[in-house]
Order: sequence, then structure tokens, then C-alpha cells
Amino acid sequence: MTETTTFWWVRHAPVTGFDGRRYGALDVDCDISDTAAFQALAGLLPARGVLVTSALRRAKRTASALEDAGFQAVERLEDAALGEQSFGDWQGQPTDAVARAAAAAGAAHHHWIVDPEFTPPGGESFRALEARVMHAVRGLLARYRGQSLVVVSHGGPIRAACMHGEGWSLERALALTIRNLSVTRIDGLREANDRAVWQVRWTGRLGTDHGQVA
Repeated sequence: MTETTTFWWVRHAPVTGFDGRRYGALDVDCDISDTAAFQALAGLLPARGVLVTSALRRAKRTASALEDAGFQAVERLEDAALGEQSFGDWQGQPTDAVARAAAAAGAAHHHWIVDPEFTPPGGESFRALEARVMHAVRGLLARYRGQSLVVVSHGGPIRAACMHGEGWSLERALALTIRNLSVTRIDGLREANDRAVWQVRWTGRLGTDHGQVA
């Protein structure tokens, strides 16, 4: 018998103090002042569930604001493996400077910050991010079979999770628009042979879309 585990991926609140610069895996702060947005987000999510965050401050603060808005966490944990891609030496640099550096390295990409196979100096590739994120997610699937998990994370990890959905691909996932405080729902099924099957139900919805969500 298969059991469905529901992952409600939430991208953190908007980052502050880094306008026009790439922050990647830097531990930057975020703006959680929009109470109405968090209340709407809580209305889109299940009323209660396991709350999981990356180890970065912006994910943890977003999760706390979500609890303040009414989401009831039956358990809360954090996992550094769910953090954003590290762009190494490029972090903190203007976005146009990063784009030029990627182009100079022959690693420009039309959907992502840099080609997913390329490792920025001092950083990691998107493929490396994918490997660590999916290792963590498979562990959650095994541990919380049949439950609802709200995972507060980042644009890169959410795209990595989507690319493993049935009928999805790397390029389709990288082309997604993942807005701050948006929700992406992915169902995980662990079959009798211990194989994980992922189904992307929808991506990038805001709390104001809750009346349209099934």
C-alpha cells in the first residue's frame, strides 16, 4: 500500500539589504512585517503539520512568522541541506557582475543564474544542490510517511524538488517563477519497493490564491 506525504514548499520572505546583489547561501535577513501576507499564506497551507526549515535566518524567521499567523507545527526542525545554492566568490556581488562572470566562464544560462553543471569559484553547482536537497527530502519522506510537511526553503531547492516530479525536467524546473512567500505543493509516494515517486501538484501560488487550491 502506498501512502502520500504532502510537501508544502514555501519560499522565504523578501530579503532586505541586498538590492541588486546576489546573496545565494549568505545568511541574510528578511522582511516579515506583512502580517496580511502571512495570514493569507497560513490560509493556503494545511492547518497543522511538521514544519521544516533550512538553517538560514530568512527561512527560520519566515517559519516563525507563519506560526504567529496561525499555522500549528506539530514538530519543528531545521536541516542545513535545504539551504540555497552557494555561489561562492560571486555572493554579495551585483547581479550584472555575476552575469558577466558566468558569461566569461562560458556558463551563462537562460533560466538560472549560472549553468547548472558549473561550479562558481568557492561555491557549488546546482547539480550539487540538487543532490543534497533530494537526499534530505527522501529522508523526510521516509520519516514522515503519510503526513503534511511545510518546508520553508529557497528558490533553488524548490526548483530541485520540482525537477524530480513525474513529467518534469531540469530545464522546466529552472524556468519556474518562485515568488517570495509562494507555495509549491509536491506529493511524495513511497511504494512497496521503497521507490520514491514525486508528483508536482502546483507551483508558486500565493496565499491570495487559496480559494482556487484543491
